[in-house]
Amino acid sequence: MRPVMLATLVGALTGCTEVIVPAGQIDTDVTVSFDEDGDGYGVEEDCDDSSPYISPAVSELCNGIDDDCDGEVDNGVGELQTFYSDVDGDGFGVDTDVLTGCEQPEGYADATGDCNDANAAVNPGASEDCNGVDTNCNGVVDDDMVEQNWYPDTDVDGYGDSAAAVLDCFQPTDYIADGTDCDDGDNTVHPSATETCNGVDDDCDGSVDVGATDLSLWFQDSDNDGYGDPIASFEDCSGDGASSNGDDCDDSDAAVHPGATEICDGQQNDCDASWSGDLTATFTDSATSTDLDLTALFAAGGIATPAVWSSPEDGTLSLCGTIYAQLQVMHNVTIDGVDASTTRLDAGGFGTTVFAAGDLSLSNITISGGYAAAAPAGFGGGIYVSGGSADIRDVVIENNHSDFKGGGLWSNGTLTMTDSTVRNNTATELGAGVGTGGEATFTRVVFDGNTGATYGGGYASQSFGTTTTVDECEFRNNEASIGGGIFVNDSATVDVKDTDLHDNSADNGGAFSVHGELSMTNGSATNNEADVGGAIHGQASVTFLYDALIADNSAGSGGAAWLIAGANLICEDTGTDNAAFLRNTAPDAAVFSPDANIVVVSSACDWGEGVDDNGSADIGFPWGGWSYGNNASFFCDGTTGCF
Repeated sequence: MRPVMLATLVGALTGCTEVIVPAGQIDTDVTVSFDEDGDGYGVEEDCDDSSPYISPAVSELCNGIDDDCDGEVDNGVGELQTFYSDVDGDGFGVDTDVLTGCEQPEGYADATGDCNDANAAVNPGASEDCNGVDTNCNGVVDDDMVEQNWYPDTDVDGYGDSAAAVLDCFQPTDYIADGTDCDDGDNTVHPSATETCNGVDDDCDGSVDVGATDLSLWFQDSDNDGYGDPIASFEDCSGDGASSNGDDCDDSDAAVHPGATEICDGQQNDCDASWSGDLTATFTDSATSTDLDLTALFAAGGIATPAVWSSPEDGTLSLCGTIYAQLQVMHNVTIDGVDASTTRLDAGGFGTTVFAAGDLSLSNITISGGYAAAAPAGFGGGIYVSGGSADIRDVVIENNHSDFKGGGLWSNGTLTMTDSTVRNNTATELGAGVGTGGEATFTRVVFDGNTGATYGGGYASQSFGTTTTVDECEFRNNEASIGGGIFVNDSATVDVKDTDLHDNSADNGGAFSVHGELSMTNGSATNNEADVGGAIHGQASVTFLYDALIADNSAGSGGAAWLIAGANLICEDTGTDNAAFLRNTAPDAAVFSPDANIVVVSSACDWGEGVDDNGSADIGFPWGGWSYGNNASFFCDGTTGCF
């Protein structure tokens, strides 16, 4: 049967409102198919009779449709896909601009998910970087990685250089997380290193050599002699101001240390443990210049058993150290020490320390421990000059005693003493410090703290018809019954110049007791005290005061002077305005006499006014008193008074 397309019939009848096929004219062998889209295929063959583009005669297209009605979609022409706009060309597009097709158009990608289509580095296929951007478009910025500092470790010691840090989430090559290295050019310097004494901060703690494990032991060297104090040690690297040797025995004296030359200075210089003192003794014969070593002789002596030496010839005895001995100087001998602080002769209380029958020259030494018993003679505890002359210089005479005369020294010859000190000596009879029976001259000698039971605490002159000169000396804190400072015996003359007597005391005459003749020029007697005659006790004597100050003395009678038995007191100012009796105190008068046979003369002397006035009358007798002011001239005697 031949089919007839109904569409053809209909088309042939175009314009007709109704087609009528007469009965009997329809061929029953003809099959009629409808072709609505006019593509020549009816519904039996056309798989989409609504589209003229779909029929068995059409070529298959990539459109997701079975164009040729063979029952397969897009067969032979590819697969229909969706493509996404990819502006940055990174292979990932955005779903806001989509195309479909079997072939990828230019500017499109077959993958979506790009979260920044303007940046080709940002897409789902990118590796996440620590940059504050969601680089892989997974919705998490930096995938929660933490950005941190990384430090270059140039010396590969495991610690980086903080000064060259970089900020990143990932560890760069040759960078580490620890930036505590203080020297990235030295792999021995880092926080875990051991601190050593090398002038470098090895362990990077900010301190150089502090806590070093190789510290040395040092000893403080205060005197910079290269030897340190053994009890002042410390550990350190450099030991500034210290020594590695701790054998110094006196770190305050650079002359004292191991290896030093031993000298006579009263101390151990070379720090030798075997040192027992500086004792050396040598006698040099003047005639032959031969030296005799007496060290062993004197070293054998002790305080309980002093050595005894007698001069063999004229010569010089050189001494050093403390020597317990008694010296018998029977010739003309010079005895010379190093100085009085380091050279001492001490008799240990067993007799006179130095007995001189010949001429004696004594210097740079201390004389002590002498004891002159009453029998056989009792003269000179420390030194007894029996005759000849004695020249004593830079000597200390101390802590000696005599049961009779001259606790420190007695001289029957001619005595010269210069730049010396006489102190803390005692005597029972006369001259606790020094006593003389011949000529004597004292220059710059200090008499201090000597005590006499009877006459002359500091000095006593029993030089009949001779003169003693006292120049630029000082008498202080001496004491005696009669004449605390100086005692001048009958017929003796003492000339005192530029000398101060103060703080001496006595029963009679705190500063002076004058029984012969005394002249005092440009000196002073102050703050002395006595029962009678605070400064001066005059008995059958003459006392001349030239430009001398007698002040601030006190007594039970005669605050400044007490005169009896024909004593004469003359005060004269020669134009210096220094001659004065001031602020002396006693119940009766500054100058008092119970005796009619005395004379007081004042020539332009000051007797005090106002606060400087003496505490009572200036001149007093049992029957009356007189007071004067400054620059006063008058004459007084015990019979007629003053005028």
